[in-house]
Amino acid sequence: MNAHKLSDVEFEIEVARRLVKTSVSAKERGKDFNLTFQYLKNLLSQKVCAYSNEPFAGCTGPGMLTLERLDNNVGYIMGNVIAVKHRYNSLRADFDLDGLAKHIEVIKSRLKLEKSKPPVVIESNDNKSRRKIIELETAKIKSRQAVIAGLVLSLIHISEPTRHAQI
Repeated sequence: MNAHKLSDVEFEIEVARRLVKTSVSAKERGKDFNLTFQYLKNLLSQKVCAYSNEPFAGCTGPGMLTLERLDNNVGYIMGNVIAVKHRYNSLRADFDLDGLAKHIEVIKSRLKLEKSKPPVVIESNDNKSRRKIIELETAKIKSRQAVIAGLVLSLIHISEPTRHAQI
């Protein structure tokens, strides 16, 4: 959320809307909730992601501000919620930080195994079939590279000490 683009009244309305939305979501999922208006206002006023220290960008998309629970076993309670970019919140999903690090290691080891495999040999003279196979293999590789790059970047940012406003 870009609090600086809203008037004070609009921002407070947005805080109230988000407070209700988060409370309802927590209740529906059986999570504890004790965030106050002032606490949430402080979170939504943050300018940078608590994980990456990157500035928030836009109201939608991967750079937008989201509420992240540090401990996914605990609900939306004061001290357990921080402001992070959507891309990092989605990347972490239900993993705790140690689980995410282990998951990244598994993916890295799979990529090392894939690199050791011999290249695909195409014995067909049919150029159309050959192009299709190459396109599919290229898409798979690019997809894996994008996922790994995001996970590694996230792990690097998560393992670095971050500085964010005291709540």
